[in-house]
Amino acid sequence: MSNKGEIRRQIANKEREKASKEAQLTDLKEDLRRLKRRFEKIGYSRRRF
Repeated sequence: MSNKGEIRRQIANKEREKASKEAQLTDLKEDLRRLKRRFEKIGYSRRRF
């Protein structure tokens, strides 16, 4: 049986992983927005996205 400290550590690790993934997702969304803008400037229609 694992002690409370070990359980807390595992929970903290999971929280950190989740925060990291959310940050990556935010970065990807921003990259996508940037790419859309670039394509619109070139003349692609928005319907392609």
